[in-house]
Amino acid sequence: MTEVNDRLLESKMTKVEQARAWSPRVISKFEALIRSADDHSLYRVNPLAFARDRAIAEPEAIDLFLHAARCGVFDMSWDVLCPQSGMVLDSFGALRTLRTHYVCGLCDVSGDTDLDDFIEVTFSVSPKLRHLPYHNPETLPVEDFHWKLHFGHDGRLPGQDVRFLDVLRGFVRGMTFLPPGTTTVLRADLGPGALAGVNVQTQAAFAVPI
Repeated sequence: MTEVNDRLLESKMTKVEQARAWSPRVISKFEALIRSADDHSLYRVNPLAFARDRAIAEPEAIDLFLHAARCGVFDMSWDVLCPQSGMVLDSFGALRTLRTHYVCGLCDVSGDTDLDDFIEVTFSVSPKLRHLPYHNPETLPVEDFHWKLHFGHDGRLPGQDVRFLDVLRGFVRGMTFLPPGTTTVLRADLGPGALAGVNVQTQAAFAVPI
């Protein structure tokens, strides 16, 4: 777990506390999240999930994270999610910079971005307060870069309790970084069907019959 800048956090939390009257223990639960949660839990936090897990009213949790973003505790992002896989296709710091068209190389689908169904507003702790490995994606192992950086926490198959990620992991036969101008080899036993690959960063993809 990464370290917290205690002096800066204390200063920022004072501003959050003064923003409005909060229900009992809301601020202490919020500060406990920043201090004690694992690194991945502090990257792309969903305020509604935070409210559900800690018995806080959703409107107050949303208000809390918005004030925290204004005070510099969290950075707010608008994430474009694939409606089928839940993959984070793109992330923007402001709504005005969102693209109107999305492409998911994993699902081989594309279309117009719907603000109601495809956009998730998330919050990541400021690197000035607690620097996460995810703040520097180029330093991550390939597994974390793929599974943790490019997929939401709660993506589930429509109408089911099964997470898409848990299903997808069973199909993966290998993954690696492929720098420009290089060649790599991945070996796997394959039966009849198809072999597909996707670059989760650019959405470039391929599929070949087996």
